[in-house]
Amino acid sequence: MTDRLSTAVSIAHLSLCLLLIVPVACSMDALQNQSSATEKEYVISLGMSSAARHREEARVRQQLWGYFDKRQIGSFKVTWFSKEGEPSIWEFTIKPDEAGIWRVTAHVTRHLRERGGPKRHGEYISQDSYVASTLLITDMYDRKVEEQPTTDLRFFETHKVRVADESGKVLQEI
Repeated sequence: MTDRLSTAVSIAHLSLCLLLIVPVACSMDALQNQSSATEKEYVISLGMSSAARHREEARVRQQLWGYFDKRQIGSFKVTWFSKEGEPSIWEFTIKPDEAGIWRVTAHVTRHLRERGGPKRHGEYISQDSYVASTLLITDMYDRKVEEQPTTDLRFFETHKVRVADESGKVLQEI
């Protein structure tokens, strides 16, 4: 009788543990699926009209600010093309670090061609990365803005986002 009671208690305990663990695991999976499902890609080239390029850059600023301001885990890619047609692919990831401090990690891959004489046709890849903990908003004349950014795209058409490290050093301006 005590063996049956012990087994019943063990099964009840196991069931209770599963009820507590499964929702947590499911919610973590849902969070990871949400962040990967919402990953966007932007392409900005000189072949676009000035208005289209300006609007797409505003969308990039809006996306970056939105993730960081709302403390939402996310990532997206932006490909900017140089005058020579060389792509620079920026991969932004926004998430908290181990200490819970929200960070923007940017990884940049630039595809470059050698410049110079006619016999130079080599290509090479340059890679760079940085981690930032602060986003600053400025107007297009580089004046710091006191007003709180909105999620409205028009705001980001007239303002820039500066990505800075903990000391305030600006690492990138978008």
